[in-house]
Amino acid sequence: MLILGNKGIFPETKRTAVLDRAVEIIEPEGDVLVPLYHDGQVPLYPVCDVGKTVYRGSVLAVSADGEHGVMSPVSGVFLGQKTVLHPLCGDLVCAGIGVNKNLPDAPSEKFDRLHVGPAQIISIAKGAGIIDEFDGTPLYQKLYAFMESKTRLIIGNAIDDIPYCSSAVKTVCEWGSEVAAGLELCLRATGATRGAIYVFDGGGKSMRRIKDKYSIIDVVRVNGVYPVMPAIEKRLIRKYSFGSVGVQALRALFLAVTEGQPQRTMIVTVAGNGFERPCNCEVAIGTPVSALLKNCGLKDDVPYIILGNAMNGACCEDPYELEVPVYQEMRSVIALKKRRVSASKSRCIGCGRCVEACPAGIMPMYISRYAEQGRFENIPALRPEKCIGCAVCTAVCPAGRELYSLISLINDGQRENIDLYDWGDEE
Repeated sequence: MLILGNKGIFPETKRTAVLDRAVEIIEPEGDVLVPLYHDGQVPLYPVCDVGKTVYRGSVLAVSADGEHGVMSPVSGVFLGQKTVLHPLCGDLVCAGIGVNKNLPDAPSEKFDRLHVGPAQIISIAKGAGIIDEFDGTPLYQKLYAFMESKTRLIIGNAIDDIPYCSSAVKTVCEWGSEVAAGLELCLRATGATRGAIYVFDGGGKSMRRIKDKYSIIDVVRVNGVYPVMPAIEKRLIRKYSFGSVGVQALRALFLAVTEGQPQRTMIVTVAGNGFERPCNCEVAIGTPVSALLKNCGLKDDVPYIILGNAMNGACCEDPYELEVPVYQEMRSVIALKKRRVSASKSRCIGCGRCVEACPAGIMPMYISRYAEQGRFENIPALRPEKCIGCAVCTAVCPAGRELYSLISLINDGQRENIDLYDWGDEE
């Protein structure tokens, strides 16, 4: 057990019951909206006409230069292109597909994973459209970067250190051998010499299951305050040049090589006291969030439905927001009967807890104060760009202030959306 003494908080992890349940497969029904998603910068264009048939595993859209593409996760009829406002990522261009389960998959090419070479592995990752679920980076780009920088250590990221979310841990519990094989493929592709799967251990019996079932896998169990990853990085960087890959992306690489499958599903934690049957679900990319809510028995009049995690996810207030698609970075959907909500325009009491807890070493209380005073010229010296998005500052604030949201507006260049607040003469 690796216990880390990092800055942060100890949020209550509520995932044991969900981990004990089997992964439920949600078959897509009706229409899905498949994100034409690469890296947020390269536009992708559908390759077929409206009304034409698309097959699962076939090319759905490509970039203008033909270098990047998205494969269809389902078979059906192409309904056209649509842009939706997604609570987690803003405007998201999608391809609508009317699902037809009676259609076959597109032909695929399988490989012997023990004999594929480095360039071939990277090419397969690119063709399969694999996206790292933790940071949204295409896997082939990571592998290129690891190779160029002569990365020595690659870690499989299964750090579920936030409340409720257990999708990464469950992936290792259920498909540990496939995750390990995907990590081995990454080592071969990049020339890295060491690999390990880092799993957050909240003390539950899920970790004992991994140890008992996959004794041949090098699984490093870690514990510490949220967020754990900055402390892991700080510890490793002293010894190695290293990189990390999400465990779902590692499994997707294994399936792409051995089965010829593109990345077509995600494991999503659907949890919280607002569900009758919380569990981890395997769901096709593009499936509406509402399908997950229905599958897990969303209770009546649940006021808080959060896409993403409970620390920094997006709380949905409009029913339309629940019709947005699951995409590669959505690891959890949380429904809560109660939630700690910030008081309206509450004054900072200057306690400094946000500064003490911040793992990035910035000063949220002063950044927010200057922003609300309109003194933006004083903010750059406080380095708000170092924020890692963990939302620890919001969680520890006794005044219930949404510090993380305010810092995000600053970093996104949306100063006009920050409400000024009269602090009087107080500095």
